[in-house]
Amino acid sequence: MDPGTRGTDTGDAYYKNVLLTAASSLASRFDSTVGAVICCDWNPDWHRPVVTDTMMNLELLVWGAANGGPQTWSDMAVSHALKTLADMVRPDGSTYHVVDYSSSGAILFRGTFQGYSNSSTWTRGQAWAIYGYTMLYRYTADPRMLAAARKVTDYYLSRLGNDPVPNWDFDAPSQYKDSSAAAAVASALFELSGFVSDPDRQRYLDAATHMLDALASPAYLAEGSSSQAILLHGVANLPEGHGVDVGLAYGDHYFLEALARRPASSPDAGVPDAGVPDAGVPDAGVPDAGVPDAGVPDAGVPDAGVPDAGVPDAGVPDARAPDAKYASSLVLSGPRLCNRRRRGDRCDRPTRLRDHSAAETRLPG
Repeated sequence: MDPGTRGTDTGDAYYKNVLLTAASSLASRFDSTVGAVICCDWNPDWHRPVVTDTMMNLELLVWGAANGGPQTWSDMAVSHALKTLADMVRPDGSTYHVVDYSSSGAILFRGTFQGYSNSSTWTRGQAWAIYGYTMLYRYTADPRMLAAARKVTDYYLSRLGNDPVPNWDFDAPSQYKDSSAAAAVASALFELSGFVSDPDRQRYLDAATHMLDALASPAYLAEGSSSQAILLHGVANLPEGHGVDVGLAYGDHYFLEALARRPASSPDAGVPDAGVPDAGVPDAGVPDAGVPDAGVPDAGVPDAGVPDAGVPDAGVPDARAPDAKYASSLVLSGPRLCNRRRRGDRCDRPTRLRDHSAAETRLPG
């Protein structure tokens, strides 16, 4: 679905129908009273929950609407994004992870499931917002999507400090880096830089490049380790003790996508694409493992349904193949994806950090 797959469409109607079927299934979860896609049914303490992760799934709806599905799918995606912006994005640009609504659409709870506390900012949730709003602007050219993307991006960058790879939660006292958040943000910023002018264009490009350089360093590449992942040091769900300090399939996915989107190093590199949002050709990959967690506790096992993109993006600045300095590492460690926890690691069984304030809905575990 990423515009970078233009020219790589198989032309096989089977795969198009798979995507349209998935989009129809996602659309069936849209609640017109809430104005958003309801994420899940497994938690008896939630009523009509919406999670920031679902921003990543909206591409199925906007792509589907442009490729044979009803226009209402695109309307649902925009409605969900605006509802997320109103209720999940705080005034300073940080995000809640979960907002639970009543059947009448009233807010019952705002807080977290995978973050440190209800008032904190879970960094991968922030990454999903950055990526999701950027992607929606590509498809819709809606200035509200671009403004939202910039708002959540600028908050994220303001909290990074000198390290381009964030802690798992910006407000948590425990220090566990989340390489998957950095990978998703780096990929998103290469695209977002194509939709803005200088100085923000260069600022976003520089930030994304620093993130990618850090991830491609020995500190994060799994080359030479026992991990089957490409990247080390991801965090799936620390409060539940699932997938802490491990390689994550979705971290690897967005790392590869960021490599493909990274501008060339030539003198004219980094010149942004015209920035016209594209409803594009179906992604070369069927919806990929590496979906955001959607609030379901997991051990880093990717949930099916996030649109894949691991091919150069024609809609972002000068997309190209990975640099030679990255390529050798990818050849050695590229195909190995894992979701295993490393035994004996000191963070294999972290202290539970759930905020049990009176305002929090009781969560399982």
